[in-house]
This record gives sequence, structure tokens and C-alpha cells, in this order.
Amino acid sequence: MMEVKVHTDLITAHDLLEAIRSFPLKRLLEHCGTQFLVAPFDFHATCPQCRTRIKVRSFSGVSEIEDVFDAVI
Repeated sequence: MMEVKVHTDLITAHDLLEAIRSFPLKRLLEHCGTQFLVAPFDFHATCPQCRTRIKVRSFSGVSEIEDVFDAVI
């Protein structure tokens, strides 16, 4: 017999609306001891100190609130 998995981490409409309301306009990153701001929808950022390209968002491995914006924009 197949086991049924119950998802207890479902997001309610209220939770989704609250996440959208509190969504930050900038993302604070730290690299090489330097803090800098990047746009919240950027997948990569470049450290202003060492010029290293840093991945700041996941690629489909994990659902993020940014994915909701990506879907409707």
C-alpha cells in the first residue's frame, strides 16, 4: 500500500499576503568583510571588494517568495 504524505507546511492566503507586504526592497549581503545592497530579484551579485560573482537566489531547488513575483511580472 502506498503511503500518503500530509503536507503541514502549506501557506495560507494570509501568510502569503503578509510575506508580500513585508518583502524587502533591497537585500543586504556581506562578502570580504564588506556589506552591500542588491536588488531582491537578482540571482547573482558582484562583490565590490574582490569582484567575485556570488549566487544569492536558489534555482528551483527551494520555493522562495521571489518566485511569486517572478510568476506575475
